[in-house]
Amino acid sequence: MVKNLIKAGANVDANKCKLDHCPIPLTPLQFACFKANVPLAQELITAGSTIDAPEPGWKCSAILLAIYGHDQSRWRGVQWPKPVDNEGLLDLVQKLIAGGASVNGSETDMNATTESIRQWRVKLEPGYLFYEIIVEQHSPLTLASKYKYKELVDFLVLEGADIQFHTDGTSSALRQCLHDLPDWFEGKPYALADRLNEWDDESAARSTIVNMAHSLMQAGADLNDHIPCEFIDYCEHFCLECYSVLNLAVLIESPELVDVMLHAGAKTTYHSLDLAIEVKSFNIFSKLLAKGATIPEWATTEKGNASSLCILEADPRDVNHFDLQSKRALVLAALRLGATSELDSLIKSMNGSRNLLDGCTGLTSAIEDCCRSGHYEPLRHMLEAGIIPKSHPALFGRSVPLIIQHNREKMLDLVLENGADVNARY
Repeated sequence: MVKNLIKAGANVDANKCKLDHCPIPLTPLQFACFKANVPLAQELITAGSTIDAPEPGWKCSAILLAIYGHDQSRWRGVQWPKPVDNEGLLDLVQKLIAGGASVNGSETDMNATTESIRQWRVKLEPGYLFYEIIVEQHSPLTLASKYKYKELVDFLVLEGADIQFHTDGTSSALRQCLHDLPDWFEGKPYALADRLNEWDDESAARSTIVNMAHSLMQAGADLNDHIPCEFIDYCEHFCLECYSVLNLAVLIESPELVDVMLHAGAKTTYHSLDLAIEVKSFNIFSKLLAKGATIPEWATTEKGNASSLCILEADPRDVNHFDLQSKRALVLAALRLGATSELDSLIKSMNGSRNLLDGCTGLTSAIEDCCRSGHYEPLRHMLEAGIIPKSHPALFGRSVPLIIQHNREKMLDLVLENGADVNARY
């Protein structure tokens, strides 16, 4: 039908399309892009439709509408996301750029518009139509990264998309790739496994993110665009700005990605090692520590100073060879995470030094974590090596009630035999 209308002389730019809850009329091409109607959009492009037609007051490029509409189409009228044709989206974006569309999205004065449109923009809330485009002000690259469209991201980068662009001045394409929480989010970002839907495959999701991150890094993405926490002792890290790109990569739980970023110059922060504990990765923890990550307070003593990884093979009685605080952090992390073989290697490297954990504020919490998670062997090895003193009930803290809560009889026998308080309470 559209072909017939065009053949009859219909002006492809003169007509306007209206959407519910949107006061700004769309051109037929913009409407086709938003509705993910690739054949219609291609027909309009062929007929000479204006590609970029920015309206004052919002960033409404056809490419942005195509990407946004493509994601929206997965959810239209269904409870579960529908499979969609990513190749069709890529083909459409290629045709839009070939027709003259700006790879970074058409620029427009966000304030040069009517009062009604300004008020509409101010009242938009997360989840409302066009929120990502109007409020978060994405570019095509950041929006494609948010939706994890790997092939489209690669194409936009090759076409010269601005790799340093930040949504509303805060979040880059690399950040959107690693963690697509919006800027209004209040709370700590989630590990990858905790943010996926029940129908998502964790391994596939991780692979997509890692591959996309590699592409963005190769294109020159900034690895250190975070804002260091002020008043670090009191910061609870509830702002995304507290999280470096490296910290967001830790939450992906990919040691390989963390390693690549570290070698590319990504900087650790005060809570990088705590995040490695959160995602339960001793491998990532040791990589971060080896690159000089600040040692958490739970792994230090009053006399200790945080510094870089020690040389574990050196004589532990010679403090000039390595830093005991780093070794202490590794031992406690291995205990908390149940890294038995790594812990055994650390114990062997200590050559009889049994006072490593003396005065360590985090020993009790590490034992409690170990008991909560049921890591029997690491705790047994620590006790047999004499690194955890026996008959010191206070060191075991709340271990007994934690073990009872999780019904671990074998571990209960172990801690009681070594002096844990049977009457300890939460």
